[in-house]
Amino acid sequence: MPRRSANVARRMTVCLTLAAALTSNALAQDPDLLVPERIVRNATYGAEQNDRFLIGIPVGEFGAHVSVSPGIGVSGVIQHSDRAVVGVRLDGYYLAYGSDTRRMSPELVAALVDVPPPGGALDVTTENRIHALLAGPQIGVRGRDAGAYLSVGAGLSRFATISSVTMADPLSEDGEVTLSTTNFEHYVLAWAGSAGLDIRLANNISLAIDAQYLHNGRTRYVDEGSLRIDQTGASFTPTESAANLVVLQIGISFSTGDSRPKPRRPLTAASKQTNAATSDHH
Repeated sequence: MPRRSANVARRMTVCLTLAAALTSNALAQDPDLLVPERIVRNATYGAEQNDRFLIGIPVGEFGAHVSVSPGIGVSGVIQHSDRAVVGVRLDGYYLAYGSDTRRMSPELVAALVDVPPPGGALDVTTENRIHALLAGPQIGVRGRDAGAYLSVGAGLSRFATISSVTMADPLSEDGEVTLSTTNFEHYVLAWAGSAGLDIRLANNISLAIDAQYLHNGRTRYVDEGSLRIDQTGASFTPTESAANLVVLQIGISFSTGDSRPKPRRPLTAASKQTNAATSDHH
């Protein structure tokens, strides 16, 4: 390592060590310093879960091939304690960026969905989907009735084209069964950055509003105009381009524990004497 780099690394190590020592000493004297009263993250006693409706807006090159995409998803935050401002966020969702439903003959249904020929013509739905699974840190601040947060995450995105058909089935409870075939799929590494608001509606329940940038980079997918269906089944020429989106999310957040910020506990006479003795000792 060059001498200049070694000196910089050594100084950084010394600074971090001193900062850790000072922080540890301060927290030993007053644990409430860890989270000030007005900077308390949504109290969760370990977990928070959101069910969300999504709108995916393609950006850049991706916008020339697909349109706005509706979807659904779930998001959760795992935290160390009810007063933590930092947690680990998990996101899982899917967006449908194109769908086509056609009435098809029994032979075509069998060729497209890979099932035995049905007794008559049926509706076959072919849908283009994006599935995303992400995880990463989240940091937030919270007042009594509202909060804000930022997060980053990394994971996988799956681009898939799936054909499905609903057929009569006397053996099932509702008298029908839905069968599907994946015509195309492609996986890519993805990362995302999010910013959002929590608005408390009731104890443990809040409205979550979130905007996320999902970066998939260059990938292969079936766009809305490239899928062709004939007597032999489905055929397509995958498109390759950047496939990045802005994902707008809104949903209801449920948390365990009391979601209201807790005031700092008052110092008792014994605590004051202990702190005074500790200060005199130092």
